[in-house]
Amino acid sequence: RSIQELLDFALDEAIRLTDSRIGYIYLYDDRKQEFTLNTWSKGVMEACSIQNPPTAYLLEKTGLWGEAVRQAVPIMVNDFQGPHPLKRGYPEGHAPLYRYLTVPVFSRERIVAVAAVANKPSDYDESDVRQLTLLMDAVWRIVEERRSAEALRHAEEKYRGIFENAQEGIFQVTADGRYITANRAQAVMLGYDSPEDLLLSVTNTDEQLFVDPEARRKLLLRIDEQGAVAGQEH
Repeated sequence: RSIQELLDFALDEAIRLTDSRIGYIYLYDDRKQEFTLNTWSKGVMEACSIQNPPTAYLLEKTGLWGEAVRQAVPIMVNDFQGPHPLKRGYPEGHAPLYRYLTVPVFSRERIVAVAAVANKPSDYDESDVRQLTLLMDAVWRIVEERRSAEALRHAEEKYRGIFENAQEGIFQVTADGRYITANRAQAVMLGYDSPEDLLLSVTNTDEQLFVDPEARRKLLLRIDEQGAVAGQEH
């Protein structure tokens, strides 16, 4: 129903597919080089005793878990409690980690998020990497489709507000010059109380409400000329 619910569902599926116990998804802003927590699994919160844990981290402040971004590859560690050159430890009270897997999520060659799972009873392997990567790639495509649809809806709402409230007459006509949309200002200019009345009159009578014929002729000539130029360019 929403992008947040989709990512919550994706994390639950990631944990199930890899037989893990806990996991998280962080969004990543490559301009700020900053991670922002999107969702933790319930198991993390139950095992974590840190009061008010931070929800944003700069890349330069992260240890092993930031390597998925620095190296732009999945990071898999099956002995998290052992020594590791890239580990910086983690805060006291943090949910204990034993096995750990994180993958970067790409969009048009940019990393936009990281997803991680941990504490599988057996070692993580390449099958887990593949499952988590394929899942997150598919989910992120849906996220971007949802965001594009929302952006389009907001743009249409903004345009509609401008169209309906403008003091100038704004209208759309067919190629032969018939009105098919008009705002209130245009309807009033033509003697109608509303755009609906104007368009209803056009639909239900033989009256042809055309734009100025000479203006129409010049407009169509200009369109033809621009089309010819575009054809030459291609």
